[in-house]
Amino acid sequence: MAVKYIFLALLSQKPMHGYEMKESFEKMVSGHWQLNYGQVYTTLSRLERDKLVCMEEVQQSDRPDKKVYHITDAGLEYLHKWLDEVKNWNLYFDDIAFKVALFDILSTKKALEILSQHRIYILKLIKSLMDFKEKTKESNVYQVLVIERNLIKAEGEIKWIDLCLEKLKSRDYET
Repeated sequence: MAVKYIFLALLSQKPMHGYEMKESFEKMVSGHWQLNYGQVYTTLSRLERDKLVCMEEVQQSDRPDKKVYHITDAGLEYLHKWLDEVKNWNLYFDDIAFKVALFDILSTKKALEILSQHRIYILKLIKSLMDFKEKTKESNVYQVLVIERNLIKAEGEIKWIDLCLEKLKSRDYET
């Protein structure tokens, strides 16, 4: 997910400087994605280069001038195009899918180990998401929807891992 779309959406609400962008972004994702200032300013520079935002220097008497960014009409159009877009499903969208594709050339023992480790990771993730959902439930309905989406995906991942483990264990492979 490109940060640029979130930045464009934030700037569609009001002009901001880099620090405000970082703070607003991190608030939006409840601190689960930390941006460094280099990423903030690199992203803003690219958006400016592509004429999706423009920058205005605002003089301050007691501090250095600050750069305030505004979304352009092209930026608004670009944002709305992205919001309306439906992406095709990518079968190999993550590392575990690529690892499973390699199972044909790995030992069954190694395949079982990879799946078992991934299962443990997903179970920890589910616990973390449930804790986060409990803390968030009253404050932000949209954040809860994102958490619930991830919980459903994680629960589906557990079902898939269990199916893989069952199939691998039931076959007569060399280990």
